[in-house]
Amino acid sequence: MKERFYLVLVLVFTSLIAFLGYYFTFKKDLRLVFEPLYVDYKATLNLNKILQLDENYNFYVESDRFRMLCRNWKVPLTYDRGLNRPYIKAVQVLGDVNKDWYVKDYNGNIFGEFKHPQSKDLVRKLAYNNEVGIVEQRHFTEGIYSLMPTYHVYPPIEKDNKNSHINLKLADEHVFYKNVEIVINDPLNLIENIFPHVTNFKVTKTDNSYIIEGYSPTNSIVGIEFLLKNTNIEGFPKWVKNVKEKTLEANSGLFFVQNIYKIFKNLLFILLLTYPVAFIFIYYRYGKERKFVVPEFLSFIPNNSRKPYEVNLVFKGDSFYADENAFYATILDLMKRGKIKVETSPKLVLHLVDTKVEDDYEKLVIEFIKNHGTKNTDNTYYFIPDEFEKKIKSYADRKFYGILKTLKKSLDKLFRYQNKNLSRKFVDTKGEKIIRNILIFNFVFILLIGIIYFLDSVFKLQNKYFLDLFPIFFYGLLLLFNNIFIYFFTPTQFLGRWKDEFYKEKLQWDAFRKFLSDLAMIKKYAPEDISIWKEWLIYGTALGAADKVEKALEDLNIKIPEVQQYKTTRRKLYHSYHNSYKSISSALSSNSSSSSGGGFGGGGGFGGGGAGGR
Repeated sequence: MKERFYLVLVLVFTSLIAFLGYYFTFKKDLRLVFEPLYVDYKATLNLNKILQLDENYNFYVESDRFRMLCRNWKVPLTYDRGLNRPYIKAVQVLGDVNKDWYVKDYNGNIFGEFKHPQSKDLVRKLAYNNEVGIVEQRHFTEGIYSLMPTYHVYPPIEKDNKNSHINLKLADEHVFYKNVEIVINDPLNLIENIFPHVTNFKVTKTDNSYIIEGYSPTNSIVGIEFLLKNTNIEGFPKWVKNVKEKTLEANSGLFFVQNIYKIFKNLLFILLLTYPVAFIFIYYRYGKERKFVVPEFLSFIPNNSRKPYEVNLVFKGDSFYADENAFYATILDLMKRGKIKVETSPKLVLHLVDTKVEDDYEKLVIEFIKNHGTKNTDNTYYFIPDEFEKKIKSYADRKFYGILKTLKKSLDKLFRYQNKNLSRKFVDTKGEKIIRNILIFNFVFILLIGIIYFLDSVFKLQNKYFLDLFPIFFYGLLLLFNNIFIYFFTPTQFLGRWKDEFYKEKLQWDAFRKFLSDLAMIKKYAPEDISIWKEWLIYGTALGAADKVEKALEDLNIKIPEVQQYKTTRRKLYHSYHNSYKSISSALSSNSSSSSGGGFGGGGGFGGGGAGGR
C-alpha cells in the first residue's frame, strides 16, 4: 500500500538525517570535511613570577600544498632579547622529527635549526614576522605534524590596590582548532576569577589548576581573562581604577549565555535525533487511515458518476493536484458526450460543437479550445494541436517572452489543476497544516540564524559570548530538510486523513488502476460492449494507465473505430502538449539565464594570531 510505502520512506529519510547530525557532531565536524589543514591545540600556562606558556600543536594536513606549518603572533615576538613594551619571548621550539624549525622575530631576524640550506631561504621569503614554525622543502605530505614552542609572556597588566587583571588572546586568526585544551597552573593561588574566551568551553577546577576545554572555528578567539589578587607577575603594569568591577562588567552574562546556548543546542540535537519518533506520533494522530478490505484487482469502474478529471485530481497521486491526464481524459469524455467531434486524418482536429458545460474544469477545457483554436463562420470552434505547437515554437524562436509566460500560466492552470475546495471534501488536512506550519517556522528560524551567522562573520558579534552558531544552523538545516521532504515529496493526503469512507473508494480506484495495468487481467475480462471499452480508456487515461488499455486492444486485435479515435486523440494531444511545453520552458529558461547578472572583555586581549600553513 502506498500509505505504508510513504511512511517507511519518511522514516528512512529522517533516520538518515538523524545519523548525519550525529556523525557530524561526534565523529567529524562538517566544516572539516573539505579543510586542507586543521589542528588540535593544547596550551599550558604557569602563573608564576614569569608567565610561561607551553603550546602543543598537532597539525592535521589533508593536502600536499603546504611547505610551512606555523604559529603567528600579532604582538612583538623575540628570541634572544627583551623589549621595553609588552612582548612574548620564545625560549624553546620543538618541531617534528627531521623537520627544520624557525623563529622569525618582530624585526625580521631569523633563528632556528636548518638542516637544509634552502629552509632558511624559504623562511625568509614566506614567513611573517612574529612567527614560529616548521619547514618542509618539498611540501608536507598528508599526515599529522607537531610543533611545541615555549614562551615567556610579558603582558600588559591592569592594576589597582586590590587586584590585577591580565587578558591573554592566544589566537584570533587561524585555521580550525578541532580541540582546544588550556591548562592553567596556579601554585601561588592568585586567581580570583577566570573568564574563558573559547567557543563552547567547559571549565574543570582542581586544587591548584583549571582545565578549559572547547574548540575554535576558523578565525575565532581563543583566550583567557584573569582577575587576580594583587601580584608582581613580570609584565607592563598600568594603574586602572576599579579593576574588579571593570572585569566583571566586561564579562557579565558570559556563563549564563553560554549555558542557555548549550541547552538550546542540545534540545535541537535531541529533536533531530527523535524526529522519526515525533513524525510517527503526528502520522498516527492525523494521517493513519482506517482499514478496509478491497480486492487486489477490480474489473469494474468503482464510481462512474465521478468526472474523469475528479478521479485524476482526488484519487490518483496527490489529492490536491491534477496532472495532464485530467485534460486528456476530459477531452475523451467530452467526445463521448458529443460535445467535441474529432477528425484524425490527415491531422488531428477537435471540433467544438457544444460549449454548454457546468463543471468548472470542463469550462477551462472549453475556454482553452476557444482561445487557441479557430472560429468558424457558424460561431463554432476547431482546434488543431499541430498548429498550436507550431505557434508556440514560433513565439519561442522570436523570443516573445511575455506571450510565452502568459501561455505557460494558462497551460499550468489546465494541466496542473488545483481545486482545494473539492479536494477538502474528501481529505482532512490537519496533519498537513501542522507540517506546513512547522516548515514555515523552521524556514524563518534558519533564515534568522543565517543572517546572524553572516553578520557575525562581518562584525564579529560572537566575540562577546564565544558562541558557535554553526551547530544550531546545521541542526536547523537538517530539520528543514526533513520538513521539506515530508511536505513536498509525499502526497497531501498522506499527511491528512480521508473523510467518511472515501479511503475505501481510493483503494478501489487503486485496485481498478492495477487491473488496467495488468494485460493478463484485461484479456481475462475483455468486454465485447464498446461502451465499456470507451469508459475503460477514459478512466484509464485519468488514472495514468491508458497505454496499457491501448496495448490490450492491440494484442486482442479489437478494431473499434471510436476507441481507435480516442487512442489517436490522446496520443496526439500528449505529444503536442509535451513539445509545446518544452519549447516554452526552454525559451523562458534561456531568457532567465541571459538576464542573471561581503583592554577588558573578549574583544581585547594581548597576543592574537594563531596556527596556519603556507
